[in-house]
Amino acid sequence: MDPYRNPYTATPLYQDWVTENSEYLCIYLLNLPFVDRTSRLAPQSTIDDGVMWLLLIRKNCTRATLFRAVSMLEYGNHINLPGIDMFPVSAVKIQPSEPGRSYMALDGERIEAGDIQVQSMPGAARVFVK
Repeated sequence: MDPYRNPYTATPLYQDWVTENSEYLCIYLLNLPFVDRTSRLAPQSTIDDGVMWLLLIRKNCTRATLFRAVSMLEYGNHINLPGIDMFPVSAVKIQPSEPGRSYMALDGERIEAGDIQVQSMPGAARVFVK
């Protein structure tokens, strides 16, 4: 990884980071409770909490559990199901083990699968509207 082209993903993990190597069906990183008007993926999230929510759907999650999760999205009750975990985070680094066989999307748009790092920066910008 070229640190000049990708300064964030080329940096090493900090000593206090929690790391996990596993296989996932899906990973979501959210800073708002809803991804659309009916899918409440991060029910604990608020617009100004300065926290991102990492939603992991693990490979051991069964089809029946996934079906139940979809039916529970509207109320945010899917996070209590086996194989589905949610964690509050301030930064995340995702490194696909096989980038050529992975699928990544950012805000619904497909992007090239590879290392990605995201960090919450509360107060980094101000928005004014009239």
